[in-house]
This record gives sequence, structure tokens and C-alpha cells, in this order.
Amino acid sequence: MFDIKDVVKNIFNQILDEAKTKENINKIENNLIEPLIRYTFTRVSTYITILFLIFILIFILIISILLMQIKLINNAHYL
Repeated sequence: MFDIKDVVKNIFNQILDEAKTKENINKIENNLIEPLIRYTFTRVSTYITILFLIFILIFILIISILLMQIKLINNAHYL
């Protein structure tokens, strides 16, 4: 007598075996994975660009503050 668990396991194994064929792997990559990656990148690229610009602005601000501190220290020595 077959148990439901065995039937489900058997069907699942057959699906996995069929999905592992070269033709199906290519279909999954071309029709599912590639468009998903492309869509995700287009949605996230704007935020990545903004984040990169913020990091550059923070770096410039840190360098400016550092240079002002050095200038203040040098001016204090002359007083």
C-alpha cells in the first residue's frame, strides 16, 4: 500500500530529475533567472548610485574637516 508521503516524494523526485536536464536548465536560466536579475538590477541601480554619491560626499566632507583642523592647529602655533 502506498503512503501519501511516498507518492509526494516520488513526484517531487521526478520533477527534480526533469528540471536537471540541460534543456530545462537553459529554459529556467533564460526565462526566469536572467529576467529576474535584470529587473532587480534596474530597480536597485538607482539606489546604489545614490549610496555611492553619498559616500563620496561624506568622504569629501571628512577630508575638508581634516584640512580645516590642520589649518586651525597650524594657526594656533603662531599665536
